[in-house]
Parts: sequence; C-alpha cells; structure tokens
Amino acid sequence: GYSSNKTTVASVNNVDIEENELNRTSEMLRRQILSRMGDNADPDLIDPQWLRKRALDSLVERKLLIQSAENQGLYTPEQQVDANILGTKAFQSEGAFNKVVYESAVRSIGLSPLDYKNQLAVDLLIQQKQTGIADSAFMLPTEVKAIAQLDRQLRNLAYLSVGAEALMENIAPSEAAVKA
Repeated sequence: GYSSNKTTVASVNNVDIEENELNRTSEMLRRQILSRMGDNADPDLIDPQWLRKRALDSLVERKLLIQSAENQGLYTPEQQVDANILGTKAFQSEGAFNKVVYESAVRSIGLSPLDYKNQLAVDLLIQQKQTGIADSAFMLPTEVKAIAQLDRQLRNLAYLSVGAEALMENIAPSEAAVKA
C-alpha cells in the first residue's frame, strides 16, 4: 500500500499543514526579514522558535481564507495569474517579460515556476476574498438600531416671527449702559 512520509504539524478544518510546508514558509519569512535588515543582516538575531510560530500562524490564516473563498465559489482564472506574472516588473527586462529573469527570481525564493504560479493563484484568491471583506459594509446591531432610531425620529417645531423694528421702539439705554 501507499504510505506517506509527510509529517502533519497542524490541521485546519481537516486540511493538513505539513512539516515541509511549514519549513518552506519559515525559510521564506527568514529571507524576507534578512532582506529588510539590509547589509548588516545577522541571521543569529532571528529566533527560530518565533519564526516557526509566526510561519505556522500565517499558514493557518492562509488555509482559513482559502477555505472561506472556495466555500463562496471564488476562484482565480489562469489568465489572471498569467497576466500578473507577465506584468510584474521584477520579471521584466527592458520593459518586457523575460522568462530567464522570471525563473531565476522565482528559484531565488526557493520555488519552481509551477509552484510560484500555483502560490500566486492562491494569493490572488485570498486577495479577492480580503477585498470582498474590506469592501463590504457591515454594522453592529447597536449601530443599526441607532441609525434606525435617528432615521425615524420626528420633531415638532413651532416658531414666532417678530420684527426687529417693533422691539427697537421701546429701547432707551441708560447713560451707564451706553458707557459699559
């Protein structure tokens, strides 16, 4: 029979996160941190346990977003993924897409071109899901109630119009009031 040497480190709604995926994500995160540190980057400053926990948290969040997007019927068309790759400035040379530059750049982050394309499709799916959440309007029940009360609020108003000339006739300020 078939046996797997894959070690599961976590499960998100019955979708496993495997050791090799966690290691790859940890390494990508480590590279990102080192590149932000610049020329004085010191890998010893990065706590491996913290890095692993941060990578696992990221993978769990990613799996949840993917599941939610798929449950809503969202998907990323292959043409959109290809257009994104072709339009990425980091993959261009002299203003045009360059396959050699693309493959080199992708391999430098530890992915094959196919892995990168698959990961990009998922990233675009997650982005679509997050944009949908950000663009949706939602309110707390207390906010809805307050708006409804304000919208249905009625005011009774009465007013009296008095001309200023009628009031001015009987005004005679005293000498002290004028000085004050």
